Amino acid sequence: MKNIEFHDFLKIIKNVLLITTIIAMTVLVGCKDDDTLPENNEELPKISTSNSARLFDGNLNMLTGGVISIDFTDSPTGQGINNLVDSNDSSFFATPHNSFNILWNGTRNVVVSHYTLTSASNRIMDPKSWVLSGSDNNTSWTQLDKQTNEFFSASKEKKEYYFKNKTAYKYYKLVIHSNNGGNATQIAEWTLQLKDDPSLPYSVAITDQNTNLPTAGSISSQFSDSPAGLNISFAVDAKINTKFVTFHNQFYIQWEGTKSASVNYYALTSALDSLEKDPKSWSLSASNDLTQWTVIDSQSNQIFSNRGEKKEYFFSNKIAYKYYRLNILSNNGASSTQIAELTLRGLPTDITDLMSYSNGRTLSTQTTMGKKFENRHVTTDADRLWLSTASNEPALLNSASSLTQLKDFPVTLYPYGTPMPADVNQHAIGDCSAVAVLASFAYLYPDFIKAIITDNGNKTYTVEMFDPQGKPINVSVTSKFLADKNGKIGVVTGKSDKATWSTVLEKAIMKWQYIYKVNEDIGGIGTEHAAPLFTGDGDSFAFSANKLNSEQLYRAVGVSLNQGKIVIGGFKQGDIPVSGNHKTVSGHAFTLMYSLDKTALFSMRNPWGGEGDGVLNIPDNGIVPPLIDLRIVNAGKAANYAKGIPTPYTPPALTPAQNVMRVTDELLKSGR
Repeated sequence: MKNIEFHDFLKIIKNVLLITTIIAMTVLVGCKDDDTLPENNEELPKISTSNSARLFDGNLNMLTGGVISIDFTDSPTGQGINNLVDSNDSSFFATPHNSFNILWNGTRNVVVSHYTLTSASNRIMDPKSWVLSGSDNNTSWTQLDKQTNEFFSASKEKKEYYFKNKTAYKYYKLVIHSNNGGNATQIAEWTLQLKDDPSLPYSVAITDQNTNLPTAGSISSQFSDSPAGLNISFAVDAKINTKFVTFHNQFYIQWEGTKSASVNYYALTSALDSLEKDPKSWSLSASNDLTQWTVIDSQSNQIFSNRGEKKEYFFSNKIAYKYYRLNILSNNGASSTQIAELTLRGLPTDITDLMSYSNGRTLSTQTTMGKKFENRHVTTDADRLWLSTASNEPALLNSASSLTQLKDFPVTLYPYGTPMPADVNQHAIGDCSAVAVLASFAYLYPDFIKAIITDNGNKTYTVEMFDPQGKPINVSVTSKFLADKNGKIGVVTGKSDKATWSTVLEKAIMKWQYIYKVNEDIGGIGTEHAAPLFTGDGDSFAFSANKLNSEQLYRAVGVSLNQGKIVIGGFKQGDIPVSGNHKTVSGHAFTLMYSLDKTALFSMRNPWGGEGDGVLNIPDNGIVPPLIDLRIVNAGKAANYAKGIPTPYTPPALTPAQNVMRVTDELLKSGR
């Protein structure tokens, strides 16, 4: 090995050190560049200082995830900016400044209308004056709220601030201008939320399909302090198990319609809990300009003795107003008030002038049951025994020759928990008037149906009825019902061919007719002959087709329904389009009800069922109304179960199969 001179050795060492230094510098530069790359290539928000903290979606302080930062980096250890949004008022953010900016950079644009600041431990270090602003680009700012000379009286005191804002911003900046004289500033918590000012009115848009109010429009409560799910919309949702709540015992509820409407009736329904929260005294006022108000009704010392009780109020008014305001003046002593339902309506009130167009009065001086029942068979003890013995079956029907046998079927009295018109679906017996009456009972008096049927628990049922002299009798029936040769049930049923309360009542009519023979058969039985079998009152009258114009027809139906009468109608001509896919059927009976369609005069339900449960909405078109005839019957015993002015019928949710009619060809041709 060749010897190396000393100076050459030093040159080699120097070159090695130089190369090593270059390599080290290269490595360090590479590390620095790598550290600036976002993790997983995620683009981090640009932060002006390192005194920042990241929050994720779902945090309690802000509406989104994002980054909060301050324009200074000198917060004491353990008192950084993260403490400001940690949902813990025992920790706090601090900075040795009394003027600074706090920036919130959200992950998306959000609307904010409310914020809070919570004080820390030192009063002189509390913020005193500030401005809140919003921006979409962190450059152009819009002032949202300004506060001066604010004072926190205690540690952990949370102050709330509301402001009007409907613009979604990505950046929100809190600029602290001063504190209470301290050489540093402390804040325990800051939140940004979307929240209504409880001192301002809260409004909800109402569609024309709403059944509580006369037109589309909006309904408002004076204060926006209702808890979630208890705002003013729940007072007009036609559901007794929901409610409106406000933390006041004096306030107003205001209705603004899209057009003026004449109101002469309103109702209030008590909520399902505390009596102390019920309204007690109030006035109802109306206006067309929000300046001049006319008091149209007032009530004091009203007591709702039951939960879910509806109180109704009628008054004289023919003026159409655009605004109606219910001023609650007091409740029963609670600090909050609750209302389950509020209804405002314009109702027809009188048909005296129409009675000269009526015909067919059935009032009898001999029996409450009506003229048809005069001089009929008088009930014997043997009759009572036969009728009350369930195993005694009625004869087959000559009018329904396709029904050849009695077959046992399971019975579900009330598939929807309470009787409904949807429980009444005619199949093979031509007793459309009778089953239309049963649907009217369900519409107006569901509790009456429950009251007159006793489930004996042994597949038999006892029904309270009346004999031709109007005296009470009991008729018991089994769960054997008429069926065709294939065993298909042919009597009236609920949906999906289920035997219900209507099946039981129809069989009771069959058994009644077997003894009294007022009609040869229940096929073709009239409205005024079917209703009194259960109500004991056969007084009725009729309006023939083409006797009343649309307005008069509307009044005749409305006043009669409001008076609790059974209203059954028909059409003198068939196959005329009405609503949806429905057409008129001549020689057939329909149940008259209020309509969900506010453009309709009323609705008529076909007991055959069908699309929309067979409900036809009768248009005011000059074509359909002249075809309609009416039979209006007193409610008798059923009137004891009235629940006030009826509301439009809302059919239950039905499957496509349940919307299909199952009616024999014979009935389809005859209309019965």
